[in-house]
Amino acid sequence: MKHLKGGVEINVLTRKEHPPPHVHIEHQAQGWEIKVEFSYIENIATTYKITHLFGKLPTKARLNTIVQEVMSSRRECRDVWWDHVSDAGLANKWVVVNAGKASPATPNVAGAFSVSTAVYDDPTQSMKFNGIIVGECP
Repeated sequence: MKHLKGGVEINVLTRKEHPPPHVHIEHQAQGWEIKVEFSYIENIATTYKITHLFGKLPTKARLNTIVQEVMSSRRECRDVWWDHVSDAGLANKWVVVNAGKASPATPNVAGAFSVSTAVYDDPTQSMKFNGIIVGECP
């Protein structure tokens, strides 16, 4: 999908994928792959799995740069993920909506509810939970 400096490529894979929404970043010459999770309701991306086959692992600075690249590409990542996987990874999660913005929550937070269905709309980049539009993704 997107090439970074130094032989690194960001890919949203589209076969047999599963929540949480994530991208695969690999460096074939150095023998590693990193999965970076992204969110439909938060302005975050985090490394959640590193596979090391051979060679040197990326430095912490390189990991941070990769995560920032995913952050800057998150809207494109969301669109591709939704078009192929159609799962925002939010079913049975608790959220609260304030001023059109959803945030993770726990059952004891006032106004929090459990998500039974989550639908992403590519053109407006908004989420609909349990049939109710909650607003644009960050």
